[in-house]
Amino acid sequence: MKQRLVKILGIALIIISLISAGVFINHQLILNKEKIKFDNLSRERDTYIANREEGVKSLDSDSKKEVEGDESDDYEGFEQTWFTKMATANSDLLAWLTFESLGIDYPLMYTPDNQNYYLHRDFDGQYSKSGTPFIDVRTPLDDIESKISIIYGHNMKNETMFSGLTKLNSADKIDDCCDILLEKQDGMLRYKPYAVIKLKEYSSYADYFYTQTGYETEEEFLKYINFIEKNGVCSSKVKAEYGAEFLVLSTCSYHVTGGRFVLIAIKK
Repeated sequence: MKQRLVKILGIALIIISLISAGVFINHQLILNKEKIKFDNLSRERDTYIANREEGVKSLDSDSKKEVEGDESDDYEGFEQTWFTKMATANSDLLAWLTFESLGIDYPLMYTPDNQNYYLHRDFDGQYSKSGTPFIDVRTPLDDIESKISIIYGHNMKNETMFSGLTKLNSADKIDDCCDILLEKQDGMLRYKPYAVIKLKEYSSYADYFYTQTGYETEEEFLKYINFIEKNGVCSSKVKAEYGAEFLVLSTCSYHVTGGRFVLIAIKK
């Protein structure tokens, strides 16, 4: 009887192990599929930019013409940029976010009626564990009243989305970073990494930080800077001056339950 019970328990453990392994493998396959989808978007963008630099305008992968000397009416709209093309496909696209130092290369979404819409959706609006980076509805980039723009992205264990942010744990690493780029329909914005802070969700510190969308006085500016300096993990050689515009990249962190890892950058 005892041997039979041991045998049954052994079989049960094997079954549980197989199910767990299957769930894990399926999870990894889903994440890999999502990564490939974003990689294809990024690759399409890179190809377009490369062609544009060579004097080629492209509306799609099957239709290309040399710009120089071509005045054909058959290629109406060849001046349309890649960004305009993507924004036409999805009007929620606000900008393209690139932070080459950390492998961040994603569309940035803006949905004023539902800020978290892309929390678990890809660029096409399909369900996605990885989601798509999105900007706080209170801080759109074209709002001149907003001096602080906050962008959210997941910290994925397959090292996609904003997972790379957590590697910035020293001043040297921040100083070695390239600029953060935001390509908008009307031009490019550049930001220099400034400081890193760690917070705990729903703490008084986090409540203060995430409610800051700008400042109207020098006193409010200094309060914001002092908060960053006091709670900072590390900072770069970049100096913050009154009037500066900040870009905040925020992701989850596992240093505490409900942790947040934040990179603050300053517009150049």
